[in-house]
Amino acid sequence: VADAESGGDVQLIADIQALSMRLGEEGAVSYLADCARRAEAFEGLGERNAIEAKLRELVGLPAGDVADFLANACNDDSFDCALLRSIAAANVAWGTSTGQGHRAVIDAWLALDPQGRIDTLHLVAKVVMKADGDPRAVSNGQLKAEPGYQTLSDDMYGAFSWLVAMKSAAELVAVQAAGLRAGRSDRRT
Repeated sequence: VADAESGGDVQLIADIQALSMRLGEEGAVSYLADCARRAEAFEGLGERNAIEAKLRELVGLPAGDVADFLANACNDDSFDCALLRSIAAANVAWGTSTGQGHRAVIDAWLALDPQGRIDTLHLVAKVVMKADGDPRAVSNGQLKAEPGYQTLSDDMYGAFSWLVAMKSAAELVAVQAAGLRAGRSDRRT
């Protein structure tokens, strides 16, 4: 770390900070010590600056900036905003406070720019997705208000579950790459 600071290795410093935020200071020290004892395991990773790209490929993330990719997937030209508006309208027709809340969340999300949509994806996904990632059950009241609500909900769940999975994978890859780059840092490539 001292060498990184004096040598201006800002990537290593950022990676150690990310590792410390994830594991705590003691956890980060323990992780790095484990890495030092397993130097041979890092040989297949290649250069430090290629680690994240390898991890992205391994989990099926696109090359390039994942944040831009996700933001593009949430812009009005790519995302099925009409479907989401149909879900909002059906929830208003349901006539409950829960339905009104769903509409408010949807309206707020649709008013955001693509990056804002990605940042608040977890909030709007709750309309059709439970916290554990499973689909939210459709109520009889929602079906009475809109007989096709199950299909609307299923379609929206598919879109949101894909986006949530991509965002989660990108976040995990970034943290894992930081840890692996930091663990490989004494090999200087």
